[in-house]
Amino acid sequence: MRKRTDGDPAANFLRSAALICLIVCLALVTGCAASPSEPLSGGSVQTPEETAAPPAEDAEPETHVELPYPEIRIYLDSLLWDRGFVRGKTAYLPLSLFCRELNMEPLCVMTDGVLTVQAHSLELSAGAGDEYMTVNGRYIFTPGGFVMVGDEPYIPAEAAEAIFNVKITAAEDMSRLDLNMDGAGVITGGERYYTLNFDSADVFWLSRIIFAEATGQPLAGRIAVGNVVLNRVAHEEYPDSIHEVIFDTKGGVQFDTPLSNAVLNEADELSVIAAYMALDGVNTAGNSLFFVNPAKGDDSWFRAALEHVATIGDHDFYTIKGA
Repeated sequence: MRKRTDGDPAANFLRSAALICLIVCLALVTGCAASPSEPLSGGSVQTPEETAAPPAEDAEPETHVELPYPEIRIYLDSLLWDRGFVRGKTAYLPLSLFCRELNMEPLCVMTDGVLTVQAHSLELSAGAGDEYMTVNGRYIFTPGGFVMVGDEPYIPAEAAEAIFNVKITAAEDMSRLDLNMDGAGVITGGERYYTLNFDSADVFWLSRIIFAEATGQPLAGRIAVGNVVLNRVAHEEYPDSIHEVIFDTKGGVQFDTPLSNAVLNEADELSVIAAYMALDGVNTAGNSLFFVNPAKGDDSWFRAALEHVATIGDHDFYTIKGA
């Protein structure tokens, strides 16, 4: 005969404890299963629908905003490195590309139409619409100016070559650019670059003849007038100093402003910049030795006796035939 244990206190206690444990375990299991995405401590938890899918292995990362002009691919060591664009006949490259390769972190600020860029060993400023940049105290000719794409400045290829001492080769169809970064580095200069490297009298006279002959002309046209002066200084048929070339009257007069004393007027800032750039090797007139404004004078002799080199602004530039 089996004994009843209903009245046994110890047995009752064990049954009650076991029942309580079972209830607690069921509650815990049910709670966890009911809200799998609920944060435990106020954080956010992504549900399967919200979790971003990993990119496809062959997907190309989107690191560039949409470009405003036809794209050109930029290669370094035969590897696709970046992208630029072509505006007119000029290729533009992102400034950050060169800063990145030279381990610089540029700070770019655009204020009232003026771009300033500061980084280790680089101080750059340029005004919207200007034909030049100031880089470490030196003037860099940029006839197309810079272009902002979002917060990123893009600069012409020729300016990039001058600023960063790189070689850029473009395909004939302008579909790609190849960079050679061997020996790359930021152009040096400093506030006293021009005063230390060029004679003050040369700057004085060259800037004044540019101002007298090319007031109202674009920077390229002002530089071209300076080129004509310097080409004559280097040519055996003309005097060998800037001052003497300007006041030379042998075999005709190229510069008539000295006769009216207009050359004595103080040059404006752009003419001084043009003089500095011409002295520093910027050339927009090739081997020209003559120029004329056909709207202000008879150009028939120039057209008949000389070889046309370029037209810049209101001036036609010429050289000796066969030169």
